[in-house]
Amino acid sequence: MGAEKLVLTTLHAAGFGTAAMLWGIAALTPAPERFWLWALALLADLATPWLVVHLTHKFPPDSEHLPERFGLFTIILLGESVAAVMRGMESQEAWPPSAAISAFTGLALVCALWWWYFDGVRGAGERHITSARQTALFQIWSYAHFPLYLSVAVVGIGVEHVISLSPGTRLHLEDAWILVGAASILMITLQIIGWTLKQGQPTPMWRALRLVLCFAALPAPLVVTVLPPCVLVVALTLLCGIQIKLATRGVLVPQNNLRGSAKLVANPGGIVKTEARAPETMLRAVLGVSRSAPSKNRKSAI
Repeated sequence: MGAEKLVLTTLHAAGFGTAAMLWGIAALTPAPERFWLWALALLADLATPWLVVHLTHKFPPDSEHLPERFGLFTIILLGESVAAVMRGMESQEAWPPSAAISAFTGLALVCALWWWYFDGVRGAGERHITSARQTALFQIWSYAHFPLYLSVAVVGIGVEHVISLSPGTRLHLEDAWILVGAASILMITLQIIGWTLKQGQPTPMWRALRLVLCFAALPAPLVVTVLPPCVLVVALTLLCGIQIKLATRGVLVPQNNLRGSAKLVANPGGIVKTEARAPETMLRAVLGVSRSAPSKNRKSAI
């Protein structure tokens, strides 16, 4: 046990120490060599936790500390997105309908992302590590935040750009692709974060549906040259709303067995948690009839 602790701390110190040294050297190095040092330092930071992944579940990190830190940083970035929307509103001297719609739906989009991260996929929930598999899921959850944060920042800037467009101006095709691409990456990373939960997973059908919805906005840039730019922001907001609905709704998934009984699942987002029930109990659950309903009807009939 003591030797494993020594290996864990030594590898962490060596990996992160090397990355810190490279970051420091890069600050004193002119471009373009500086960029290569940045890449090496980032690679060292990202690779170090994987070097000790076989030991992490034996000496796990605190289950609340890192999720809380990630959650706070997510709130900061979402707050910056709100500030970006406000800057876009401030840049408008006259309020054309497209800018007003983009501003209101942009705020709704930020709120939807907050709802999706904290409630839909429980991105800041506790992460208990007791096995090698949970260690791998913890690392995936942690690394998924890197593209998540980048895409949140890009989406916020993109919405600000849409709001600040002058009346009658169409969104450039390149700008539309950047906004939609960042939004798609954002939705994909939120799905990945949700799949790292250990409390059960969506059924394959629901997982595939949510994944398809992540790419549903990709054709939108093809029509932004003929439609108002606010349409793009509205489409992204609606997609986020659908994703939240799928992540939080109850879904009944019957699983029949050979004896004629069934297992019913009623969980948010199609998460399967089986519970054996008799056929009559299953029928009452489907029809919404309680056990006391027949007695009440019989009493009223008498």
